[in-house]
Amino acid sequence: MQHTKCSSIVLAREQRIIQMALCLLEKRVRKNARQFKTSEDTKSWLMLELSSLV
Repeated sequence: MQHTKCSSIVLAREQRIIQMALCLLEKRVRKNARQFKTSEDTKSWLMLELSSLV
């Protein structure tokens, strides 16, 4: 039972780290007013955004 609790704490921490990284990336994109120039840019951004839903 203890192992499961530790695993969920680690997963929650990892999820927070991912969310923080996404926020930083979003701020950087907004700050630089970067536009998606290719469909690959859009795909990469969407994958990052949607990864938190999985």
